[in-house]
Amino acid sequence: MLASGAWRSPPVVVATSFYERLVGIRRAGTGGLLLRCPSIHTIGIPTPIRVVHLGSDGTVLRQDVLTPGRRVRARGAWILELPLSAPGPAPGTRLVPLLSPML
Repeated sequence: MLASGAWRSPPVVVATSFYERLVGIRRAGTGGLLLRCPSIHTIGIPTPIRVVHLGSDGTVLRQDVLTPGRRVRARGAWILELPLSAPGPAPGTRLVPLLSPML
């Protein structure tokens, strides 16, 4: 999860392979996806998604709503894909990872 103040993301997976970046948030069981790439698309995604552009330090640069069949260039070092139903963090806030305690 990523967090800033009272805002918390759904569980987020970090995309590390070409396949994970290609499939994106469509991957089953993914509440959110954090990836590093020059652009993202919603080809094959039937519903809009929330796209959060992050700087290299985790600062939110901007948010977009990406409708099906569209493409957007990354505006920062990282992109956080979220379901549209998940509220996005405010621009200017800095997101940090929240680690689950070990059981």
